[in-house]
Amino acid sequence: MNEWYFIVNPAAGHGKGLRTWRSIEKELQKVEISYRSFLTQHEGHAEVLARQISAMQDDRLKRLIVIGGDGTIHEVLNGLKEMEHVQLSFVPAGHWNDAAKGLGIHRQDVLKEVRKQKRMLTKTFSLGSFQDHAESAQSVLFLNHIGAGFDAHVLRKTVHFRGGKWL
Repeated sequence: MNEWYFIVNPAAGHGKGLRTWRSIEKELQKVEISYRSFLTQHEGHAEVLARQISAMQDDRLKRLIVIGGDGTIHEVLNGLKEMEHVQLSFVPAGHWNDAAKGLGIHRQDVLKEVRKQKRMLTKTFSLGSFQDHAESAQSVLFLNHIGAGFDAHVLRKTVHFRGGKWL
């Protein structure tokens, strides 16, 4: 069986990312699935990790599982821009999990598949692309929606608001 790779945002959802990873890791060990995990350390790190993993593994990278929130999956997608034919799974563990809700992804699905030792559940999604010519010549991929201006400003303020978990 191919080795499974995980990018985990331990800070997602006020620590839900790390708790989710620990429960999945126990199941992986129980059913003896070979895996490697990489924990993010700061904003933007998931994109760097995805790019490094894909460069190191080249054509051997078949399965990458992301544990985190909307920002984590966004970063990983952009880190894998140049890769094709990678099964990318997403385990929602963020604050609001808009991407997971919009795409019908549930955290329990991964645990079920790990227990069965079968291939990860797969769905095919179309990605959007945005390019701000004033900022960069690079395009940015997005999965479920994109916000600019006021809504993006409000979201950023809400995420960093001390009482945000109570909203």
